[in-house]
Amino acid sequence: MHTLHPEHIRRTLDSTPDLTQAAPNRTRPSVAMLLHGIPAAEIFFIVRAKHENDPWSGDIGFPGGKIETGESVRQTAERETLEEVSIDLSRSELLGFLAPIRGAHLPVNINCSVYLCPEKPRVEINHEVSSSFWYSIDELLNPERFADYPVRFEEEQLSRPGIRLSQEQPVLWGITYRLLEQFFQRMNISFPASRR
Repeated sequence: MHTLHPEHIRRTLDSTPDLTQAAPNRTRPSVAMLLHGIPAAEIFFIVRAKHENDPWSGDIGFPGGKIETGESVRQTAERETLEEVSIDLSRSELLGFLAPIRGAHLPVNINCSVYLCPEKPRVEINHEVSSSFWYSIDELLNPERFADYPVRFEEEQLSRPGIRLSQEQPVLWGITYRLLEQFFQRMNISFPASRR
């Protein structure tokens, strides 16, 4: 069983967001990774609603969105989480920040704030989200779920590392996959695909 401890997470994550990768031609979305039930933790995911002009349409991800003028990384993560799934993160503990992830296909630098929810919050999704769910870390890190999967991005068929959480859900891949990979590597927990 994989276990997480709040003290270790606080020591390992960044205490302030890294803004050194900010560039005028790149947007800086901010997302929130929510944990619950430590040490036998679960992670919260959303499935984005399908929209024609959304490059992440239908994908599994974390709640979040574009940083507005005058907002901090944390403020955006908390505002977007409240808007998208009605979870008020002012009642949760901010454990720290991951290093920004540079988009492979789009000009973005994704910031991620990591929170510990003291209890499983009530969720109400808005029009930007089609569904949400909590997922066990032990199941998430099952090596049998990891493979290179066919995915579509802006009408292009690609083969990318991903995680098949269930037959009913889309493959978890892309920026969310890379944020999870960074998180578990920083926790010194083996991420199955990183061994390939």
